[in-house]
Amino acid sequence: MDSSLLYFYSTIPQIVAAIIAFIFVFVIFKLQDYDKYKQVQCSNFLEEITQYIRYNKSLSFDFSKKNELQTKYQIGYLKDVTGLMTDLCDDIRNINEDFPNKLSIQKLETITSSTRKIEEMKKSLISWSIWICAYGFFVITCSIVVLYFVKLICLHNHLSMSLFICFIILTSIFLALVLRLLIVSLRNKEKLGK
Repeated sequence: MDSSLLYFYSTIPQIVAAIIAFIFVFVIFKLQDYDKYKQVQCSNFLEEITQYIRYNKSLSFDFSKKNELQTKYQIGYLKDVTGLMTDLCDDIRNINEDFPNKLSIQKLETITSSTRKIEEMKKSLISWSIWICAYGFFVITCSIVVLYFVKLICLHNHLSMSLFICFIILTSIFLALVLRLLIVSLRNKEKLGK
C-alpha cells in the first residue's frame, strides 16, 4: 500500500502540471485568435469610416481619433481600440442626422459591439485561466505535502482512504474546470465565426 500511495501522490502533480502547461499553450493560441478577429473588425471599421468620410466630404470631421485608430491598427496595438471606435461613432452621430449617416452609424456600432465582445471573451479567458492554474498549483502543493507524510498516513487506514478520496475529488474538480474552459472557448469561437 505504501508504494501505491507514493505512486498516486507523485503522479498527481505531474499530471496537473502537464495540464497547466497545456492550458498555457491553449490560452496563448486563443488570445492570438482573438487578436486576429479584433484586427479584422478594426480593418472593417476603418474601411467603413473612410467610406463615410468620402461620401460626406462637406462635413467637418476631426481626423485625430481616426488617425490614432489607424496607427494602432497598423502597428498591431489593439488594446484600446474599442474606446476609440465608440468615440468615433459618437462624433459621427453628432455631425449630421441624414439617412446615409444613420446607416453608417449602424454599421460602425455593429463592428464596435463585435470588437467589445471579443475583448470581453479575451478577459474572461484570461481570468478563468488564472483561476484554474492557481487551483492546479494548490492541488500540486497539497499532493507534494501529503507525499512527504505517506509513511505516516499508511499507518492509519481511515486517514489514508479519506485523503485518497479527497485527492480524487480535487483532481476531478480541476479536470472539470479545464473541460469547462475548453468548451466555453470553443463555443466563443463559434460565436465569432457567425
